[in-house]
Amino acid sequence: MKIKFLKTLLIATSLFVGAFAKAALITSLSGNSYIDDRGFIAISTNDFVRGTTVASTTFWNRPANFSGFTLLADVDYFIHIFVKGGNFPNNIIGEFNIDGTTHEFANGTQTLGTNKVDWLWGTSLSNMVNAPVNVGDNFAGSFDSTSENIFRANKSPNYINTNAFFTTNISAVQLDVSSVPEPSTLAILGLGLIGLVSRRFKK
Repeated sequence: MKIKFLKTLLIATSLFVGAFAKAALITSLSGNSYIDDRGFIAISTNDFVRGTTVASTTFWNRPANFSGFTLLADVDYFIHIFVKGGNFPNNIIGEFNIDGTTHEFANGTQTLGTNKVDWLWGTSLSNMVNAPVNVGDNFAGSFDSTSENIFRANKSPNYINTNAFFTTNISAVQLDVSSVPEPSTLAILGLGLIGLVSRRFKK
């Protein structure tokens, strides 16, 4: 009976250690963007592949937003925003946030607004080489002051009935081990607890 109890306690301690260490590595991504005229936001591990659609909008003044997209440790990601244009410029404005320490945006932080420095645009995912144009301030008050309206083009007829992808990268970074409890430390504590219980049984 005592041995069975000790085995159960050991298994429970191991599961606790593993779950605690794993939870410390979970990082999530959230975002919110106005897309003119309409389009979607997708997250991909390949800049040439559309990826998983996480939000969409069918009208320029209805924001596309999402939260809780899990970023796996040691994996790089890309945010792809597709804009389907009409008679107006292809443009986006928005803000994205990383909740966790395993990744960072192109600006080296966990918060990124749309801007002409950290984003590129192209007519297809295989041709993301153009720097966006920054014009106007539509909905700028909805975001951090660093968020800018970025356009594919702002001169007619360059943008009439055209589509565009906007992209930026999310880089995996080396985890700061000082911020994550070491599983070995927790395991030692667990073994110490088992020892105390075992000693009590012997008495």
